[in-house]
Amino acid sequence: MKYLFRGGTVVSGRGTRRADVLVEDEKILRVARSITAPEAAVIDVEGQLLLPGFIDAHIHLESSLVSPKEFAKAVLPHGTTTVITDP
Repeated sequence: MKYLFRGGTVVSGRGTRRADVLVEDEKILRVARSITAPEAAVIDVEGQLLLPGFIDAHIHLESSLVSPKEFAKAVLPHGTTTVITDP
C-alpha cells in the first residue's frame, strides 16, 4: 500500500523543510514540495515533524522490568530505530 504524508515538515541532516513524503512498503519513494499520487492513501500531517527514525539515547534497560529483546519488539515497529545502552 502507498501512503502520501502531506504537508509535514521533513527533518534531515540538512535541516528542515516543508514537503510531502510518498511511502510504499515502509520505503520512502519520494520527498518533494508537492506530490500527486492518486493511488496513495493521503495522511494529513500539516504542522507535524516527519523524522526518518528516532534514536532513544536515554533508556535504562538494566533497570527496566522487561528484557532488552521485549523492549525492542515493543518500540522498533513504532519508529524507534536505535537504542543506545551502556555496556
